[in-house]
Amino acid sequence: MQFVRNKQLLNRLIIGDGIGRAGKSLLCHVLTGFENVEKISYYNCLEFISLAHYHKKISDDMAVAILRTELDTHVFDQMNGRNVNSRPDDYSSIQNYHTPQKYIDRQNIENTTKVEYHGNPNAGIIEKKIFHEKPIFLTFAHDLIFKSKAVFKAFEDKFQLIYLNRRPIDILHEWHVKDFGERIGNDPTETDYLISVNNQSIPEYAHEWPDEYLKISPLERIVRIIHTCFERNYKGLEERQYDDRVKIVEFENLVTSPNDVIDDISEYLNLNILTHMDKILETNNCPRSLSKDEYSNREKNIKQNISSKYLKLVDEMNEIHQAISNLDK
Repeated sequence: MQFVRNKQLLNRLIIGDGIGRAGKSLLCHVLTGFENVEKISYYNCLEFISLAHYHKKISDDMAVAILRTELDTHVFDQMNGRNVNSRPDDYSSIQNYHTPQKYIDRQNIENTTKVEYHGNPNAGIIEKKIFHEKPIFLTFAHDLIFKSKAVFKAFEDKFQLIYLNRRPIDILHEWHVKDFGERIGNDPTETDYLISVNNQSIPEYAHEWPDEYLKISPLERIVRIIHTCFERNYKGLEERQYDDRVKIVEFENLVTSPNDVIDDISEYLNLNILTHMDKILETNNCPRSLSKDEYSNREKNIKQNISSKYLKLVDEMNEIHQAISNLDK
C-alpha cells in the first residue's frame, strides 16, 4: 500500500529556516511585506514529520502524503478564516499583519451551490479563491534544512526556503538567557523533540552524545547543541548549494542594511515589495546598528564559563558560520 496526495490546494509556500533564536521572526515579518504573502503561520508538521523521516521512523510515501495533506488542511482553514489569532504579542497574530481585515473578511465568505464538505458551508469556493488570488503561505522552521528531503519531495517547485545565518555567539547568548540548557526535557511548555536515555529525557540534538549531555553544565549543553545544529545545517545547505529553492540570508545584513537584503529577496522570490514594507521595518527597529561592546561582553561571558573543549567548539562554530555565508557567494 502506498500513500499519495496528487491534488494540492497549496499554491506556493515560503519557509523561513534557521537555528532557534536566529531571528526568523524578523525575517518572516519582512517577508509579509511582499505581494500575495500571507501572515506568518507556524506549521509544526513540517518539523516533526521531517524529523521522523530523517530518523527513518516513517516511510517516504507516508511522510510526503502527510506533509501535503497537513499543509492543505492549513491552507483550507486559513482561507476560511479559521483559527484566527488576534493576540497582539504573537508572531502569527493578524494584529501583526499589515492588513488584518483580510482574515476577518474570510470568515464571512460567500456561500456557493457546489457540493460542500468538511462541515463548512463555504468550502466549495476555496479552490477558486486560491486559483484567482494566488496566496503565498508563510511559515518558519527550526533547522529544517538538514532534515528536509521529504519537504523537497512533497512540495517540489511550490516552495522556497530562506535560511537565516546568524553569528554563533549571539545565538548561544539567546539560548542561555532562555535557560534552554535546563529547560529542554524538564519544562512541559518547551516542545523540542526528546529521546529516552537511562530513563531520562534528553533533546534529539544530543542523540549521538547522550552520556556527555547528562554530565556537562547547562551552558556547555547549549554550546554542544548549537555546534550540532551548525554542523547539520551546513551539511544540508551544502547539499542544496545549487538548488534554486534555497537562499541564505545573513541576519546581521538584514538588521543593518535591510533595504539591500529586501531588494535581493525580491529578485529571488520574483515578488514586488509592498508599500507596507517601510512600516514593517520601522516596527521591527530596522535598520539598526549592532553594538560591538555588547557582542564582546556576550562572548566574554560565554567563554569564561565553559571548559577548553567547548571553547574549541565555539571556534569551530564561527568557522562553520562563515562557511555557510560562503555557500551563497
